[in-house]
Amino acid sequence: MSNSFFDNSKIDPQLLAMDPAQRILEQIQQRSRIDNDDDDDIGLPPSSNTFVGFGSQRSETSTSLVTYGNLVKRRFGLKDQVGGELDQFCQTSSPEERQVLLYAQLLQLNARLKDNEKVDTHYTIPAVLELRTSSMPCGRRASRGLPNEKDAGHNNIVLRAVRDKLTYFRNVLKSKIKQSLKNASSTRNIASLANAIISKLDGIEVTLQLYMRIAYLRFCMVNYGTLSDDAFWIKADQTLYAWQRAAGTQTELSQILSHVYHEDTVKYGKPEDTECTTLPSRGANHSRTPRCEGPALQEAHV
Repeated sequence: MSNSFFDNSKIDPQLLAMDPAQRILEQIQQRSRIDNDDDDDIGLPPSSNTFVGFGSQRSETSTSLVTYGNLVKRRFGLKDQVGGELDQFCQTSSPEERQVLLYAQLLQLNARLKDNEKVDTHYTIPAVLELRTSSMPCGRRASRGLPNEKDAGHNNIVLRAVRDKLTYFRNVLKSKIKQSLKNASSTRNIASLANAIISKLDGIEVTLQLYMRIAYLRFCMVNYGTLSDDAFWIKADQTLYAWQRAAGTQTELSQILSHVYHEDTVKYGKPEDTECTTLPSRGANHSRTPRCEGPALQEAHV
């Protein structure tokens, strides 16, 4: 064997990066091909085995393709099923077999495309996603688009806007409740007062639960109306919290608020005495909030 048997200058540069053991085989194969070419040049009859000791010409080509396939798998990170399919393709012994394999894959891809066309185009939310969405807090769903909590500058702008809006609504609410305490007020009845409060708001239904909450605020106005604005709302929160602790359960707390509402109707009138419509607390969806006809609306817009 000559010293030039492993001469790298005669080896494909891509083979130099291969596994050492595999590279040895490739070098032997290349040397064998060179020797066979020399035999043809001196007029020797071609051998049926062009790669003596390592299989036929078809086996030689397949082995080279497998080697190159391994290089491709490493380069593109092909693993598992995809890598196995590439191995199967490279192990085929003739170009015809590889063409058949490629054509079979094209037919399979075409069949999948046709199956996808038959699927209903109507999108359905997956069960897992629907479950997660329904369990998402309402506040989180309603806060989309707000700045990140670490964005102090923009958060301060949002908080200032919220505080200003809440202060405005509290002042309006307190003013209307205070106005309803006058003997000549057209909003003394709880139904008229409720409609006056929500007259410019959409999406709020006039229900018994709304009456009970307004009756509680009017109770606070009667008993703590002399307090300043901030002190009044703090006292209202403290009173409700004290009732909640004393009640212990939601049912008992509802009984306390129902009693306050009943006392309000005795003193200022029942909702059915007005032309206002009261909806069931858990009734069907209504797209519009009922409005009260009569002088109450005139005072509400003042």
